[in-house]
Amino acid sequence: MQRKRRKKCIKPYKPEYGALFAEHIKVASRNSFAGVLKVAESTLYEWARKHPDFRKLFMSAKKKKVSIYA
Repeated sequence: MQRKRRKKCIKPYKPEYGALFAEHIKVASRNSFAGVLKVAESTLYEWARKHPDFRKLFMSAKKKKVSIYA
């Protein structure tokens, strides 16, 4: 008997999440932002894949974090 895979339940994206993310990322990590919204970090990646406005913020935050460690 095969097990049925559970369907991924991704919280719907809201446009205001972009502004919240931009403010949050100044002082904390993407992972902590995911925790604030009570979603998995993979949900943030999914939103970045589907929503160009969020992708732009997400990628710029990633570049800033990399430059801190460089």
